[in-house]
Amino acid sequence: MRNTFFILTFAFILMACSTPQVREEPPVEIAEVVEVVEVVEVVETPVEELLLPDGVSIRDTERGKVLVINTTVVHFYNGKTTMYKGYDNIFALAKQVLDMNPNVTMILEGHASKPGQAYPYNYNLSVNRAKASLNYLKKIEVSGDRLITEGVGERLPEYNTATKNRRLEFIIIEDKNDLNTYQNYIKNVNIKEEMN
Repeated sequence: MRNTFFILTFAFILMACSTPQVREEPPVEIAEVVEVVEVVEVVETPVEELLLPDGVSIRDTERGKVLVINTTVVHFYNGKTTMYKGYDNIFALAKQVLDMNPNVTMILEGHASKPGQAYPYNYNLSVNRAKASLNYLKKIEVSGDRLITEGVGERLPEYNTATKNRRLEFIIIEDKNDLNTYQNYIKNVNIKEEMN
C-alpha cells in the first residue's frame, strides 16, 4: 500500500514538472477594420436516389411512393388473407429494394374489395392481409423494424374489378416527410364509409 502511494505521488510530481513549453506566435497586424457581411447561400442537398432492381419502379400517388413490381400487384382470395400463388418473386424484389436502400422503411398496405361490410369486416380483412404479408417478409429475413402494416379496407379502389382491388401495396418511406405525407393522407380516409 505504501509503495503504491509512493509510486502515484512520484508520477504526479513528474507530470506536474514536465509541462509543455508554449511557443509564442508574433502578433498579427490588422491593417484596417472592415465590416464583413456574410452571405449564406442555401443549397439543397440532393436526396440519394432510390436504388431499384430491374423490373421495379415507383408510382407517385397522393399518399406517397408506391412500389410497382413487374407491373403486378399481390392479390388475395375473396374474404381471405391467403394470397394467390406465384407472388414469391414480388416479395423477393421488395426485400431486395430494402436491402439496396438501408434508409427505407416500407408500409405494407392491405386492401379489400367492396363485397362485405366496409367496417369492421373489410377493414379488419385489409389489416390482416397486411399482417400476413409482414409475416411472409419476416420469413424471408426482412427485419420487422423496417415494415409497417396498414389496412384501408375498401376505401382506395384503383381497379375496376373486385379481384384486383383485393391487394397489397408497398409504400416507400425514405424520411419523415414521406411518413407525414402518408399519415396525413390516410387519416382522411373514412374506412367506415361504404363504397358505392
